[in-house]
Amino acid sequence: MMIIDWQREGLIILGSIGQFLGQWGNSSIVLPTNHCVRCPTTAFDAKISGEISLPKRIPRSKISVLLTKAQRVAIAEMVPEWSTRLKVSVPHQQKIPFLISEGKTILELADKGIDEMGTGVKRSPLHFVREIVSMAIREQQGIEAIPIDKRVYTFRIAIEESRPAIWRRIRVPEGTLHQFHLWLCAAMGWTGECLYRFEMNGLLFCHPKLLESGHDPAYMFDATKHSIQRIVPYHGKKMNLSYVYDFENHWVHELTFEECIEAEADTTYPLCYEGGQGCPPEKIGGIHGYYDCLESLADPHDPRHESFKAWIPKIDIHSFDPRAKTLAMQNAKHG
Repeated sequence: MMIIDWQREGLIILGSIGQFLGQWGNSSIVLPTNHCVRCPTTAFDAKISGEISLPKRIPRSKISVLLTKAQRVAIAEMVPEWSTRLKVSVPHQQKIPFLISEGKTILELADKGIDEMGTGVKRSPLHFVREIVSMAIREQQGIEAIPIDKRVYTFRIAIEESRPAIWRRIRVPEGTLHQFHLWLCAAMGWTGECLYRFEMNGLLFCHPKLLESGHDPAYMFDATKHSIQRIVPYHGKKMNLSYVYDFENHWVHELTFEECIEAEADTTYPLCYEGGQGCPPEKIGGIHGYYDCLESLADPHDPRHESFKAWIPKIDIHSFDPRAKTLAMQNAKHG
């Protein structure tokens, strides 16, 4: 019997799929009927058998902000009815609690006040209030402080066991995991035509054809029906995942989520802005087959030298052009 336990950080599945952090929105996991569900809080409704519906991620509703007297007075001038709770007569810094909605009201009023000051004013208490409250909201809400249509995710991808590393660093907007797969392939140099899977704490998000192949469906999900935010941690901190492409040649990639930022107005996404080493031929037999091929090409006496040379006239192991990779990513369409 498997026990499913909802804890503070999310859903923890004790058993064959390890730990699953609270990543999910309105989604479901179908488990065999003999599974036992432990639900010490009311975080989600779960049936003892059949389908389990996971909750939306609900950010905490309050923030606590450390403010100077000048900053508290500045807020009180915008919202006079808060004067008492802001402790405007106290000379030292005070930690003041606000609802998230109140924090957003402060940001709106601060922006309006700063605009009315004009460009001649340097730094006023309102400038600091806006920065402090904005940071507090972002820390409490995690990546959900950024509207989903403005989120840009930064990932580093590298072929496992490649030395020196064959890697890329990319920034992508929200999209399905299948579209993400196409962007990853374009950044690396793969065709994107083979089957694939993403693995996160024992859960697999994969090409829909894999769901028809007889694998255990309880822990496999259609990548065309789930978005990138499903594999990104709510808190926005760095996290490692696995991405496997082309099961025949078995290209295993170390995939690291690094951060979520707000899209810059003058930047087009997706993009590749860092990396190293050229992409191996896709059908070479994985990373070990690739290095075996390079050794044969470097040794004229190797019995396979001529056949490899005829098949692969030239391999530029150092070729990497971020502009070309970015263009390829932006031309990679959901198929």
